[in-house]
Amino acid sequence: MKEFKVLSIGIDEIRKSELLNQVESSILSKNKCLIFTINNEFVVESQKNKKFGNILNSSSFSIADSAGIVWAVNYLYGKKIERIPGVDLFIDLVKFSEDHGYRIFLFGAGTGVGEKTKEVLEKKFPKCKIVGFMDGIKVDGEKFDENIISQINEAKPDILCVALGAPKQEIWIHNNFKKIDCSVFTGVGGTFDYVSGNVKRAPKFMRDLSLEWLYRLIVQPSRWKRIFNALVVYPRLIKKYKKTLT
Repeated sequence: MKEFKVLSIGIDEIRKSELLNQVESSILSKNKCLIFTINNEFVVESQKNKKFGNILNSSSFSIADSAGIVWAVNYLYGKKIERIPGVDLFIDLVKFSEDHGYRIFLFGAGTGVGEKTKEVLEKKFPKCKIVGFMDGIKVDGEKFDENIISQINEAKPDILCVALGAPKQEIWIHNNFKKIDCSVFTGVGGTFDYVSGNVKRAPKFMRDLSLEWLYRLIVQPSRWKRIFNALVVYPRLIKKYKKTLT
C-alpha cells in the first residue's frame, strides 16, 4: 500500500477486498486495527484541530470516504484510488462478519437508533452476530467511562462500530481502544441513521454521480455550513497545497 498526503492527512491506497482481508487478519491475530473513513470535512477540520489530525494519522487505515478525497489524490499525485463510502463499508463489514461468524457491537447514535439498526441488520443478515448496542447516551470523547467500557467488554465483540460523529468518535476510539477487548474499531458517523431508516440516504443515481451532498442540502438545509466547507473551502485548500508540491 502507498499513502498519499491530502494536506496533512494520510490516505491509504487500498481496495475494499484488501481492507476486509486486513480486518480478518486483525481478528484472527487479535491485533488492534483502527479504520477511519476520511471525507472533505475531516481534512478541513484537521487544519484547525491538530489533535484530530494527529489521531487520523495514527489509524491503521485511513480510507477515502468521499469523492473529494479521490479527486484530491488524483489531482495532487495523478493516481486514482478506490472510494470506499463509510455506509457501504459498514454493510460490507456486517455481511463479512455474518459469513465468518464475527461479533459486532453498535455504539452511539440517538435514542432507539442503535436498537433499530440492530433489528434491520438482523432481518437482512439473519446469521450476523450483533452482540450488543448502546445508543442515546452522552459521551465525552476525552473522558474514560468505566461503565461503557465494561458493557462493551462483556459482549466480547470482534468489531466495534462507533457512531458519535466526527471528531468525537475518532477521539473516543483513540482514547479508549487499548482498554477495550476488541480487534477492529471504526468510526461510522451517521451510518446508523441511514441503516435504521431514521434518515433517508440519497438515491443511488445521485450517489453514483457524487451528488449526495446536494440531496443532503435539500433534506437537511441546516448542514449548509458543513457542505460549504466540503465543496468550497476544501478544494481551495487543495489547490493551494498543490503549489507546495511543485
